[in-house]
Amino acid sequence: MLRLFECKAPSGPPLNVQVFPLSARSLQVTFTAPKIESRNGRILGYYVGYKAQEIDEHFMFKKISINEFENVINQQKEVKLTELKRSTKYAVIVQAFNRYFVTLFKFF
Repeated sequence: MLRLFECKAPSGPPLNVQVFPLSARSLQVTFTAPKIESRNGRILGYYVGYKAQEIDEHFMFKKISINEFENVINQQKEVKLTELKRSTKYAVIVQAFNRYFVTLFKFF
């Protein structure tokens, strides 16, 4: 008997996303995993994207991998974005991914 399973990306975004200034050229992004029912499997990591709002440029991404021992249900994750431009507003997105795909992003 052959069974086919639908494999899909997390259907919900990371939760509790917050962005804090650390200095004139750095930000700290904190967040927790998507709701369990929207993960569609084990979360393997996150992409944190950022770009200057006033400039027409693409998002730069940092990949954060999660090993199986770190995959605690509501553990807060932290990412530092450094070497940013002074006096510039940034758009930040956080995307979760599993072994199949990347979720829709949370935009801040």
